[in-house]
Amino acid sequence: MSRMNTPTPSLFGLTAAFGEPLPELLADLLRFQLADPDPYNEGFELAELDVGDLLPDPPPRDGRRLLPFGVNGHGSAFAVWLEPGKSPEQAPVVYVDADAQADMVIARTLAEFFALLALDQEDPSTMRDLASWREVMIENGWSHSPRWDELVRWLAERHGIEPASDPRKILERAAAAAPGFRTWMGHPDEEPVPEAERPLSFSDALAARSTPSFEALLDGDELRSPRKAAQVAQAAEVAIRGGREDLIARMLEAGLDPELRLIRENTLLLHAALYGRVGCVRVLLEAGADPEATNDLGETADLLATDNEPEVALAIQELLTRARAARAG
Repeated sequence: MSRMNTPTPSLFGLTAAFGEPLPELLADLLRFQLADPDPYNEGFELAELDVGDLLPDPPPRDGRRLLPFGVNGHGSAFAVWLEPGKSPEQAPVVYVDADAQADMVIARTLAEFFALLALDQEDPSTMRDLASWREVMIENGWSHSPRWDELVRWLAERHGIEPASDPRKILERAAAAAPGFRTWMGHPDEEPVPEAERPLSFSDALAARSTPSFEALLDGDELRSPRKAAQVAQAAEVAIRGGREDLIARMLEAGLDPELRLIRENTLLLHAALYGRVGCVRVLLEAGADPEATNDLGETADLLATDNEPEVALAIQELLTRARAARAG
């Protein structure tokens, strides 16, 4: 798999986009990133971003600034949230959601962010308690990141940063240490709902791997509620990444649109093909998903399947061929 569709950054360009002298940790990672075209993290890379594209309208005028430095595969951004008089190295790192829904503080410092990066836990939507982080990372698609092991060694040996043992604690500490970011970004819901009072969502049920909880949600009306559309899409995405064709089947039975589009106009089928989830591909095709669908780059499920091991790609392509034949017949 090639890198994300962002221009190759330079030290000058990244520094200019960041808006401050580049912290050594980021400058060092840039050298690491440019040394080899293969991806080191499926969910992150350094990138030159226009901060104006990230700020709300109208932008805040209180002296605090966003210093952007990276993106994930969904087009969401990572930035330092800098207060006057603070250094970027000691300022919190924030996640600016491409859909303007999940903006949040995710780490107290760049060093803590890199502890998440070593786990592919830089994306808050995927954060969960990990029994075995390496097994979960492989499950989530790390076969697509040839330099992942190299990144983990590099962070430990060069910067003394080990993979976070509990990513949710980093997120919780960050939110407590740097309150107000969601309000600053124009969201009215800054005060978090206490965990005990928070309604169970599809994502919560999936993260807990709780099939009974998931079944209870399917028995309600959340799946068909327009207000829950973003959560339903996220739940379907997480279920596919985890290879949970059983949950995808139940969602489809309960009314999930098999042609639901995710980031970059990937259908659920395209997403399943990208991650090599043969069972999910089969279930989606059986539910009527279009085998000819393309994303905003014109990529087909056949093409995306080739990012996996040859036998996985072949199995997916055979399912697509049979589905096309059935439609033609």
